[in-house]
Amino acid sequence: MELLLDFKNISKSDVLLAGGKGASLGEMTQAGISVPNGFVILSNAFEKFLEETDLNIEIESLLDSVNHKEMHTVENVSEKIQALILQADIPPDIEGEVQKFFKNLNSKYVAVRSSATAEDSASAAWAGQLESYLNTTEGDLLENVKKCWASLFTPRAIFYRFEKDLHKQKISVAVVVQKMIESEKSGVAFSVHPVTQDRNQLIIEAGFGLGEAIVSGQITPDSYVVEKQPRRIIDTNISTQTRGLYRATNGGNEWRDIAKEHGEKQVLNEREILELSKIILKIENHYGFPCDIEWAFEKGEFYITQSRPITTLSASDEERQKENWLVVVSFKTELLTEAIIHKGYRESLSKLLPQIPKFRNRMIIDNDIYIDLTETSKIQEYFSSNTVKKAGEVYKAIEWQSKDFIRTSKEYAKNAKGISDKELSARLHKFFKAYEKTVGAIGIPTIIDLTIEAKLKSFLKESRVENVDEILAQIAIPHKLVETSKEKLALLTLAKNINNQELNLESRETMAFIRRHYRKYGWLHSTLFLGKLYDEQYIKKEVVKIGSEADRKIDELENDREEHLLSAEKAIEEIHSANGRKLAKFFQKAVYYRTARLEWMNEACFVMRPLLEEAAERLQVSFNDIIYLLPEELTGSLNNSKIDSNVVKSAKERQKGYAYISDNEQEYLLVIGNELEEWKQKFSKNYKQGEGAVKGIVAFKGIAKGKAVIVKDRDDLHKVREGNVLIARLTTPDFIIAMKKACAIVTDLGGITSHAAITSRELKIPCVVGTENSTKSFKDGDLVEVNGNNGIIRKI
Repeated sequence: MELLLDFKNISKSDVLLAGGKGASLGEMTQAGISVPNGFVILSNAFEKFLEETDLNIEIESLLDSVNHKEMHTVENVSEKIQALILQADIPPDIEGEVQKFFKNLNSKYVAVRSSATAEDSASAAWAGQLESYLNTTEGDLLENVKKCWASLFTPRAIFYRFEKDLHKQKISVAVVVQKMIESEKSGVAFSVHPVTQDRNQLIIEAGFGLGEAIVSGQITPDSYVVEKQPRRIIDTNISTQTRGLYRATNGGNEWRDIAKEHGEKQVLNEREILELSKIILKIENHYGFPCDIEWAFEKGEFYITQSRPITTLSASDEERQKENWLVVVSFKTELLTEAIIHKGYRESLSKLLPQIPKFRNRMIIDNDIYIDLTETSKIQEYFSSNTVKKAGEVYKAIEWQSKDFIRTSKEYAKNAKGISDKELSARLHKFFKAYEKTVGAIGIPTIIDLTIEAKLKSFLKESRVENVDEILAQIAIPHKLVETSKEKLALLTLAKNINNQELNLESRETMAFIRRHYRKYGWLHSTLFLGKLYDEQYIKKEVVKIGSEADRKIDELENDREEHLLSAEKAIEEIHSANGRKLAKFFQKAVYYRTARLEWMNEACFVMRPLLEEAAERLQVSFNDIIYLLPEELTGSLNNSKIDSNVVKSAKERQKGYAYISDNEQEYLLVIGNELEEWKQKFSKNYKQGEGAVKGIVAFKGIAKGKAVIVKDRDDLHKVREGNVLIARLTTPDFIIAMKKACAIVTDLGGITSHAAITSRELKIPCVVGTENSTKSFKDGDLVEVNGNNGIIRKI
């Protein structure tokens, strides 16, 4: 049984013996890639070590006791297994072979790296899960080998194997021992751009010193984007480097400061970038799939120290195309209502607020919406004096208009089957006009709410009230049950009735309950105003999930609401001023209107859905095509009793993405495709990040909102809860458990190949890295939005 092998005797088929890392280094050596010499202590040696020390049975028993959802069980088992391995002696024959192979390397310093036999498949990357020891000397070689073996059982590695459902597979570990390159500069490369997923682009990240500084995210590197065909550098981002990781005098690593004039320089020049690109493409072509590559540069020569598959690319060309659209698309939702909203904001707001001469339309940039702040401030200024009277009048108008909209929509929706195409067109036209008239109401309660909140906060501070934010949180309970609460209560009641009567979920009685619920509340779960609605299966699943707990949850819901209302009432009564109490009660009403207004709009749209389905059926197009038409396109087609094929084609294109925009030169211009980028740039000149916003490098796209949790080190990881935004200087593999709970990840340091970036892409959660100061710009509990499409993080 072989225990050790040189790289030149290993290929990619030897993963079970040499692990993913070892097999890859052997494969590249045989392919003529410039890889530093080395050898692998095979998994056979580890298995022999476990067998001869009688540790294998004990370890298996300890792993069987793990419940990875209970983190303390993972940590307890990890501590015990690692202690057993580190305290045991390596068998003499293994020790002798290691020393012999080390001497043959003829190198004072080596890198010792773990290489798991389940490592780096197409769906899972063990990158950073196991340990590596750089600049290892002969004196600490054997101890570091044992540490690599033990790292197969760190808490993060145990957690990872359970998360990836690998705990039932046999996983062993090999150890790579490789001649250490004294890197002048080093870094990471992706043979496919990992964010845009453009297959004709590769990206290189580069820093001074050892590459570990980049991989761990402890520095923000230079980045260079290279187009493959034709071969050319298309983007260069230079990042000032103030320190680097270098070999210490007696082995190991140390941080050293880098002189300002050196740290500000571009790490790789153009010739070096293109030379490294050639090596990267050679590796990708050899393997036949996109690769994540680590490289080092010493005395004018590039060396490859690792290559693995990229595990975070889209599974199909169709998915990749969709994601590529998002790089340039400014907005992606149903067009039919969006077109009305744009027009309604401009025309209806001036009717609801005649004091405001003009309200500029929303600007949409990188899949996010920004309102012209100068106009918003005018509205806030208007409401800042005599707030209760002015806002109260507007609220009455909003409620009357919204409820009248629901009533008239129900009239328009009656007996759609028996009317002509022209009558159907006329009804839809009336609905669109009513929607346009009402839609101006959508934004106003939010602006009023914020104005009242600011005024009440200022009043409480002036009155020297303590815990102002806590009191505001207590007061902010709607004075009425909003529809979402009613729906939740109705669903619980439905589950209770079904459970108590012990009805079969497929019975007619049960389906009657579900259909009644669906007719009344289905619109609450629409992902869009008019678009996709959940089907009856959704309610079935919810009913099953709630089951016998329905009684308890109904009581909890009602008790919670009563408790909250009492708490709010008590907080209001403690304000020692009639004017203050009046303002607080009105703030409560403002919160209700802020919540209710969208539900009223949604209800009216749900009522009209059958008319749109009827229109789709008559025009012989899908419902998805219908909701990507402009209102005049839909009504015009019905008037002609047919739809033009070019209109259908446009609707399908818009589903990929569009921008519906306006500026001083042109109102409400619909753009798709190539025109989009030009308009984005035009708007971007006027776009400001806003106070307190932080900009970084996009590592994974998407938008998420949540409470910020600042993680300074491992001791803070327990603070992260489901749905939080994790903000840290950098992340390490220890962070994985907390990262899984987060809705987004933000780091001060690192590039798109840092640990945070790679892990976020695997978890598929928005991530922005290299922000420099996010840990200082935000504090625990701040509600923040992480925009992974444009790299901006802001407090909301």
